[in-house]
Amino acid sequence: MTPPWRPTPDFLAFTRAQGGAISKAQCRSLGISPPVVRRLISQGWWVSLLPGVYQVAGETTWLARAWAGILTGGPNAVIGAESAAYLHALMPQPNEITIYSSAQIQPTPGWCFVRGHRQGVGTLPRTRVAETILDLAGDLRADELLALIADAVVTRKVTVDRLRVALNDRQRQAQRTLLLQAIGQTTRGVRSALEGRYHRDVEVAHGLPAGVRQTSLGHGATDVLYESARLIVELDGREFHSGSRLVRDRERDNQHLLLGVTTLRFGWIEVTGDPCRVAAMVAAA
Repeated sequence: MTPPWRPTPDFLAFTRAQGGAISKAQCRSLGISPPVVRRLISQGWWVSLLPGVYQVAGETTWLARAWAGILTGGPNAVIGAESAAYLHALMPQPNEITIYSSAQIQPTPGWCFVRGHRQGVGTLPRTRVAETILDLAGDLRADELLALIADAVVTRKVTVDRLRVALNDRQRQAQRTLLLQAIGQTTRGVRSALEGRYHRDVEVAHGLPAGVRQTSLGHGATDVLYESARLIVELDGREFHSGSRLVRDRERDNQHLLLGVTTLRFGWIEVTGDPCRVAAMVAAA
């Protein structure tokens, strides 16, 4: 079947930049009339993603759906929440795409349109990292929030100062106290949810001295160093180390032992399941 209209190279480049999505208004500006659009859809050359937004060809990707949400949301629409976190490489790809828009848009399966204003960054506009974290804070547990902040700081996607500024700029913020605590822990060098649990439930709760975070004795950064006691505490996350990582960890532990520094290793189960026993072992060491 011959299509009623053949795309030009410029048209293909234009839609490729939008994940294959295009709006009715954009079609009109490119000289593609509504009757032609209807025939393209009826003959299966194009697919309707949302009212007035189409995909020109191929498999419907997450990117195409994200652009469809932006085109539906209007000129000031931006990707937000988990969807923005995914675009910032901080969370897995969500099934539902969140769009902040100044327009009132009917609920649509696969999209969550939120009435509100957010500043966008990037070609596919999404909320900034700091604002994304604040928007997500109300739906996250303490461990999840600390892990998200720590990951963003470690990967240099945001700074703790920028987070504080963004938080101060918001008059209403869900879990403000929890956010301040998580930002404070990150400032002290906590770089994961497990490290946060250790600091709160082992060190602080049992009156242990505050160790130095993320420092090095010449063989790679350590999680917690008690310099006067010649003691290192390493905290292994939920995923067990294996392969070359395990070999490097053992080598580092051995090198520290040769320097007269003892290493204790704890995982998620020990720190969260029996922090009192962990504290007793650290105190004994």
